[in-house]
Amino acid sequence: MKSIIKFSFLFVVVALMCANTAVAQKIGHLSADQIVLQMPAYKSASTQLETLAKQLETQLKTEEDQIRAKVAKAEQNASNLTPAEIQKIEAELQTDQQKLYTNQGKYKQQLLEKEQELTAPIYEKIKSAIKSVAQENGYSYVMETSMMLFSVEADDITSQVKSKLGI
Repeated sequence: MKSIIKFSFLFVVVALMCANTAVAQKIGHLSADQIVLQMPAYKSASTQLETLAKQLETQLKTEEDQIRAKVAKAEQNASNLTPAEIQKIEAELQTDQQKLYTNQGKYKQQLLEKEQELTAPIYEKIKSAIKSVAQENGYSYVMETSMMLFSVEADDITSQVKSKLGI
């Protein structure tokens, strides 16, 4: 019986300590999209990525056009070709098509790598500003506003983070 009372007392003490800790924690929120989209560095990175994407798309289109031209030429000359020549052309076209698919994958990977290269420093800068604002204002946690079901406007640190970033 004494152990049940001791256990109950210990449980109540631990519960009260946890309740005090939860009350003491301050949670802030922000709109990361709003911050990112207003950063000049992000706008510059987006422009660079769009330019690279257009260049890679142009390269793929050129390769596709070359394959189409080979097909058209082969169809035009089909009546004058021997079966061996037709097989050779089909093999070349198949190789060209495979190269095209490989290049599509390479170009997508190249674009992703460039995006990571350009945006990583931006996100690191934002993260640093968030951490700084959170520490200055005593926030234990900072969450994305869009992920919250309810929030108090006073705990929105978006403008403070933007100010810290100079935007």
